[in-house]
Amino acid sequence: MKLLTYLFISFTVFTSTIVLAHSKLLSHDPINNSVIETTPETLTLNFNKPMRLAKVTFIDQDNNKIKIKNLGKESKKEHSVSLEDIPHGLFNVIWISLGKDGHKMEGEFSFMLHNSAMIHTESMQEFYDSFQSSINLLETEE
Repeated sequence: MKLLTYLFISFTVFTSTIVLAHSKLLSHDPINNSVIETTPETLTLNFNKPMRLAKVTFIDQDNNKIKIKNLGKESKKEHSVSLEDIPHGLFNVIWISLGKDGHKMEGEFSFMLHNSAMIHTESMQEFYDSFQSSINLLETEE
């Protein structure tokens, strides 16, 4: 009976630790693969648990990296990063966050900041496909 109680308590503690350890990104703005016409004031990441945003990098269609600075050191569920000076183009956003326990979490998404003079609608898919190929090459280099 003691062994059964011990096993039950061990299993309960182990599974609750696993469940508590996993944080996840609930939403972000801009939305993945969105096309927006005006520069958003902020990039917003919403997590289910407090996280510290460690790194945010934008990679444009020419593979130029724009690293966002001054992310702060506080752990919170919602992070907003100013986007006042990003140019029009297609961007892949790569982010890294840390949980209170030091658990590293990372992800990425893409969006296009588009003005009417930038690109014709019929070539947007070709442009996007070319950009995705560039991102895949960058990932294999790292």
